[in-house]
Amino acid sequence: MNVQARKPRRSGVIGRRTLFKSALLVGSGALLARPWIAPRRARAASAYQSEQLVVGISTDPVILDTRQSQNTTGVSQIDHILEPLALLNPDNGKLVGVLAESWEPTSSGWRLHLRHGVKFHNGQELAAEDVKYTLDSIVDPANVKWVQPTIRGKMQRLVSVQVQDRYTCTLDTGGFSRAFLSTLTQLGIVPASAAAQGASFAQHPIGTGPYRYVEFVSGSHLTVEANPDYWQKGLPKTRRLTFRILPENQTRLAALESGEVSYIDNVPPDAIARIKGRADLDVMTETTSRFMHIQLLNDHKPFDNRNVRLAVNYAIDKYGIWRGIMGGLGEITTAPWPSSMLGFNNQLKPFPYDPSRAKRLLDEAGVSSVHIKYGGPDGRYLNDKQVSEAVITQLQAVGITADVDIREFGAFFQNVFAHKYDAFLLGYSYAGLDPDNAREFWSSKSSLADYKNPDVDRLFAQGDATSNLTEAADIYRRLAAIVWNDVPYAWMYYQPNISGVSRRLRGWAPRKDELIYFTGAWLA
Repeated sequence: MNVQARKPRRSGVIGRRTLFKSALLVGSGALLARPWIAPRRARAASAYQSEQLVVGISTDPVILDTRQSQNTTGVSQIDHILEPLALLNPDNGKLVGVLAESWEPTSSGWRLHLRHGVKFHNGQELAAEDVKYTLDSIVDPANVKWVQPTIRGKMQRLVSVQVQDRYTCTLDTGGFSRAFLSTLTQLGIVPASAAAQGASFAQHPIGTGPYRYVEFVSGSHLTVEANPDYWQKGLPKTRRLTFRILPENQTRLAALESGEVSYIDNVPPDAIARIKGRADLDVMTETTSRFMHIQLLNDHKPFDNRNVRLAVNYAIDKYGIWRGIMGGLGEITTAPWPSSMLGFNNQLKPFPYDPSRAKRLLDEAGVSSVHIKYGGPDGRYLNDKQVSEAVITQLQAVGITADVDIREFGAFFQNVFAHKYDAFLLGYSYAGLDPDNAREFWSSKSSLADYKNPDVDRLFAQGDATSNLTEAADIYRRLAAIVWNDVPYAWMYYQPNISGVSRRLRGWAPRKDELIYFTGAWLA
């Protein structure tokens, strides 16, 4: 079956009832296609459909350990080697077991039952001790220097992990946590004996995934080969898979058109017609849950003043950027999370483009002339460099000038964590498809923007602790209103997912959560 272009759909994938049911669902099967899998079956002698698949990816994973690398594109690459306990089916929002075969809530958290007979690439069998080691290493204060703050923020509710037997462990979250399992979907489980040896593990990772590590050259490529002992028989479909790191749009396009790669991400909207005009190529699009925004460091002057943050929101022509740079694909952000997610607040409205109002707000704040340090990635998000350039021009028009630093995503993100910018362009995807996933951005303990609001912290805790769907929705609507009106960010748009593919590519389709899996893919 040929790959076909698809009409963009609304962001998000689940309604309120489905979201709550998915959190309590006892997992079965696995999401690896990642196709939906059947029980174990014998693998034919010539199981691989193709010997090699090369794809072009805009983002360098930087380091091959999801405890240290949490950008979605990087996680997608790492997931071929390291697998999580569970993943979400992006089509129906249900949580589905991967390394955890099933689970059930307890009075203080969750009990997990691991899949039997799963082996790491070094031959060691997966056990509950490996889950305990992986989760403990994230919350251990001794590791605060190397664990990425965003994943540490996701795990802040974890009190302890108790091993009950080889295949069973209990996660103590200090009480019922509706959303905690969804926070684990982007965390690969590592073998305790190998990972405990130190930092070298992240450069030569050992996982349970469908592919084994072969070679990683940051800024160039990641190569993996099929795991012959993979627990899900019949996968993967390709023997050798290479991710070429190609941050420049034109370089990726040229690689696709020349046949050097069979897939590219982040296709610029103005290149869609060019690709679709060729008989051997096609374009696939999907609206995602990734909201693009300008983070404003709330503890850096002048952004400690709400009027200044509000002025930035009025100074940016988000509709112009959406139409001119995104090609009108995706959607304008109208609330902190998509309309299909729990607690969407339909009473919130986008801040209109109004430079005159922005200037008045700056005058009222006593800072009619502002100079900041601005950072932006190049190649991580769709047309991100052009977006930053437009934002800087529009800010300058109202009196906000900047020292601008736009660079490759890995180096840019290191500067973000080092707080070297006053404002920066970032995209956040609700991979767990739950508003509680935003805790890492707006909780006082983990906000990259240094946003602190005790009411927001309290509402996050209340929303996660209640099992009543109606009450939870009301809590998150109130939380959304506070965050939206506190303007810790300049709110912009939901990013479209635009992929360029060879018509020979089989077994792959875009996902609303932006994860990119080639386990079931091959070239016809």
